[in-house]
Order: sequence, then structure tokens, then C-alpha cells
Amino acid sequence: MYGKLAYKLRIYVLDKDFIVRYVNPSALEISNQSKEDVIDKDISILINHPKTKTFNFHIDFQTEGKLKNSNGENVKVELTISPIFENQEIQGYIGSFIDGVGNRENQESQKILQILKDKEQYNQIQQDQAFMKQLRIIENELDHIAEENTLFQVYYKPLDILSGDTYGTAYLGEGKYICYIIDAMGKGLSASITSIQSSSFINHGIKKAKENQDLDFNRLLNTYLDFIKAKLLQNEIVAAMFLYIDTKENAMEYAGFGMPPLLLEKWDGTVVEIKSNNLPIMDFTCFFETTELVFDEYEKIMMKSDGFDECTLKNDGRPYDIYLQEDFKNSFSASSFIKKFDEKTEENKDDLTMIFIKGIPKSCEDDKSYTLNTDPDKIDDFLQFVEDDLQKSKIPLEDCMKIRFSLNELILNSIEHGNIGISFDLKKELLEKNTFREYMNRMTSVKEIKDKKVIIRVRIFNYKNDRIITIKITDEGDGFDASNYLKYLNFEKSHDRLHGRGILMTENLNDGIFYNKKGNEATLIKIVKGQV
Repeated sequence: MYGKLAYKLRIYVLDKDFIVRYVNPSALEISNQSKEDVIDKDISILINHPKTKTFNFHIDFQTEGKLKNSNGENVKVELTISPIFENQEIQGYIGSFIDGVGNRENQESQKILQILKDKEQYNQIQQDQAFMKQLRIIENELDHIAEENTLFQVYYKPLDILSGDTYGTAYLGEGKYICYIIDAMGKGLSASITSIQSSSFINHGIKKAKENQDLDFNRLLNTYLDFIKAKLLQNEIVAAMFLYIDTKENAMEYAGFGMPPLLLEKWDGTVVEIKSNNLPIMDFTCFFETTELVFDEYEKIMMKSDGFDECTLKNDGRPYDIYLQEDFKNSFSASSFIKKFDEKTEENKDDLTMIFIKGIPKSCEDDKSYTLNTDPDKIDDFLQFVEDDLQKSKIPLEDCMKIRFSLNELILNSIEHGNIGISFDLKKELLEKNTFREYMNRMTSVKEIKDKKVIIRVRIFNYKNDRIITIKITDEGDGFDASNYLKYLNFEKSHDRLHGRGILMTENLNDGIFYNKKGNEATLIKIVKGQV
């Protein structure tokens, strides 16, 4: 397509590193260069203009330059560059020279190019809108949540903008939780519509049951089956997995419909695989079974879609599932599991969805608590004190430095957003006006604010062949909706935001950040290789 169109429009095509991969004869003529001069060269070989390397590639850009035609005459040209998107990522760029003569041929070429640009922009807008709609439909109340000594973490990596995979997690109150993963079988729009319909219906049912305080696991599944069966096309099927947890009653119920096995690890290290207890959902499905389990028998639980099982090993071709149980057993969190998974596997060819639930041991080898007033100027001295204690516990210096950076970010958040109560929007506004430091000094001089405490609890315990450090930071603020904030932050594409980057960097340096449901308590997880 690009070849035929480019020949008429003086087009060149670049890869995402701005290397020229195609240029048409018309563009070569106006730049007075040969094909060998420009192919596989940087874009600067084509354009003699000082702004070539500095424009913003994420928006259309126009500039003027001076080039010579085949007769050696100076030609005034307009350079237009537009990004080529695939799966929300820039894969390359399409650019054009349009000479300034203004003849009919060039006017028609300009119209065609504008249509191409408008279509690309329209498609990208529609993809962004569809993606944001999908995120809004997904209800994820438990991701990065630490409650009742239990950690909840979700991993979601859809292959396309509209995915056949979807999921949901909900806190029902009084130690009750529900999690599910839906995998509408097949590819394309039909599967994604089925998954979106499923999420919307289930989430609405959970919301109403929470309002009435009468959620019944079996009734929820029955109503969902009745709903989705009527929406399925002939031969269309839906795989699904549902898990209901009641920590007060120490009970779980599980219903799997043609999904990969539920993985559980007991506290003694035994891994248990529980296969689906029902066939996939089809238009004639009329009954289902659930399986009851004892919650506190298990240290951790993994629900997942089949994308993990079917991924292939690097330079091998065998399915990843030969390592799945081993990696699950040796992973403390979803983050540590994903690191092992990514190291072993090729780029995924299917959606990846996982819900990971982990219990925290009650006994530990070291347990210290610290108290800090709402005073940012005291943080450095405090961090040095904590670092000295960690080194006394034989934590390697490199890990101590990562913890120090991370703890600095989390304590600052506790002070700024927790004890002082600065909203994210207000902080952005103050940073843009360069008045943030002045505002902080004024607020921390108020006695009622300065006297508020930040409590830090550091625990170290053995896990498998490693040591785990958990650091809990609690402030006196009103908290925030952590799961919803992180859901959008993890998918945020902008790299110029003024807040949020510290949290992402902190998570990348460690093995997980979790919050309580209120949002005024953060738990940092760090795995230290080897035991003392």
C-alpha cells in the first residue's frame, strides 16, 4: 500500500528509530539524491534543516527547508511527518515532501495525504477511547491491596486494544472478597464484546449485592450464566474462573469453566493444582458445580488465563507450562513471578491475565517500628538510621540503597498526600507554578499538621532460600482509592506527568507495593537473595 501511494506523494517511510526504509522516486528527485544515498540511513540524510532532530514525533509536525531539485535549483518544501501506530505503540513514521509550486498534481497529493493523516488520527482516537472504556468497565478493587495479612495483586497484559480477556476483583466487606477472570474464546471484536458484556453484568450484580449486603456466590453465577448464554453465537464458548473468599469463616469457593487449573501452595511448600470443575460456558449450559476449600491452608493462590500456559520458551519452542508450577512455587508475588516468566518466554501471542493472592507469615526474624513527625527535612536523617539497621541485619548495600530510595518516595507521599492532604491535582498545579516548596513549608509549620505521625514497621523473615523485607508505612490521612489510581497509572502513556513516576520507579526497584483498603497504609516488599 505504501509503495503505490508513496510514488504519487513524494513519500518516505521510517522505522521507529527514524531510519529510512522506503523512499519514492519523486522524493529522491526533489532532494537530488539516489536511492543508495538514503536507504538505511538516518532521516537527517534526507532533510537539511536544523530542526530535523528536535520535533515532537507524537504529533504532526510541519517545518520548511531548502532542498535542490534535479536541475540544481532551490525548492521550498513543507515537511509533514505522522506516526504509524499499532497496538497503541509507534511502529514507524510516514512523511512527505510537498513542493511549493502549487500545481494541481501537488494539490491533489496534499488532499490524499491529509485524508491518510486524518484516518490515522481518527483510528488512534477510537482505539484510545475503546481502551479507556474497557478500563472503566473493569472493576479492580483489590489490586495492590494488603488486607488481613493477605496481599492481592493483578497482572493484565492484553494483546490488542479490545481484549478477549477481562477480570474483576471486589471487596465485599467483613473479610469477604470475590475475584474472576473471563476468557471469551476466539479472536477479534466478537470475543471482546462477549468479555465486556460479561464484566459489565457481573460487576453490576456485585454492586447491587454489596448495596443490599446479600451477595450469594451461587446465585451470582446462576444469573450470569442465564445472561451470557442468550448472548452467545452458535458454537461460541466462554471460559471463566470465579473465586469467593471469606476470611472470617476461613473458607473459599471455586468454580472453573474450562479454564487452566487454579494453582495453590500450602504453607509446607506443597503445590496443589485444582482443575476446572465445569465445562466451558455454551448456549446449552444448564448447571454448574463449585468446590469448597479451607482458606488458611494455603500460602498463595494463582488464577490465570491460558496465555501463560501456551507461551513458548525462548529459542526452544516448548510450552512454558513445564516451568509454571516451579516458578509459581518460588515466587513471593505476582511481580517476582512475571520476572521469571519474562526471562524464559518469547513475546506473548495471547492475552495474559493473572490474579495472585499471597499470605504473609506471622513470625519473622526481625521486627522494628519507627515514628516520624510530618517534617520532610527530617527524612534524610531518618532514612540513614533505617539503612544502618538494615545493614546490621546483613542486608546487602545495593538492596539497602533501593529500599532507601523507595522509602523516601513512600514517606513523602504519606506526608504530602496523607498528613497534609495535598491532592494530586493541587500538587500538579503547585509544581507548574514553582510554589510547591513554599506551600509545604507553610503547611508543616502548623502545629496540628507537624504533630501528625508517620509509623514505619520493618519486618524481615526467611522465605524459601531468600529473605523477605516488608516495610509498612502508615499515615494519619484520609487515604485514597489505591487500586483505581494504580489501574490508570499503570496504563498511562504520557511520560511528562509531574506525579506518579516515583511510585512506578519504586515498584520497578522492588517486588511489589501494596495498600490497605483505606489507602493510608503502604506495604513495600523487597526480596533479598540468599539467607544469612
